[in-house]
Amino acid sequence: MKKKNSKTKAAMTLAWGFVREAGLPLGEAMHRAYLNIALDARLKLGQAVEIAYRKADGTIREAIAVAARAGQDLVKGTGHGAPDRNYLYFDVGKNEFRCFCKARLLVVL
Repeated sequence: MKKKNSKTKAAMTLAWGFVREAGLPLGEAMHRAYLNIALDARLKLGQAVEIAYRKADGTIREAIAVAARAGQDLVKGTGHGAPDRNYLYFDVGKNEFRCFCKARLLVVL
C-alpha cells in the first residue's frame, strides 16, 4: 500500500506544479501527471513509447521515444541538465535528442 501512496504523492506534486506554472485546471493537471508517471515507468523498462505532445507554437508532435539517459553524455551544451519540468528523450524517427515540457504531454500509447 505504501507504493500506491508514493505514486499518488508524486502525481499530486507534479500536478500542482502544472497548475502553478502552466495554469492548467487541477483535473487536467492530474491527468497529465499520471501520463508522465506512466511514460517514465515505461521508458525505465527500456521500451520504445509512442507519444504526442503540444509544442510551444501550438502544433502537435508525435514521436517514438526511448530513454535518453544512456546518451546524455553525447549532448553538447552548457553542462546543465534539462530542468525537472522538461522531459528529455531520443526520437527514433528523427534520430535526434528532443525535449518537451511535461505539462504539454497529451498521449502515451
